[in-house]
Amino acid sequence: MWISELKNASAIMQFCFYNQQKILAAEGWQKGLFVDRQTMRPRRLHPEERSLFLTYMHSKVDAQGANSLIATP
Repeated sequence: MWISELKNASAIMQFCFYNQQKILAAEGWQKGLFVDRQTMRPRRLHPEERSLFLTYMHSKVDAQGANSLIATP
């Protein structure tokens, strides 16, 4: 799973699932919204919060490129 788009109050996370033979079995994406826990309303990320997500940012990863994101034990 990686973040492909990080906006002020939302992010798009993409993912690929592989079988035991490391063949792509499924892929998809999900849009998430950052929400204030007290008001339950959308809120913008502070710069220091945003920087925590940058490690997981990949603008575009195709199915083959996603293999490089898989940690092998």
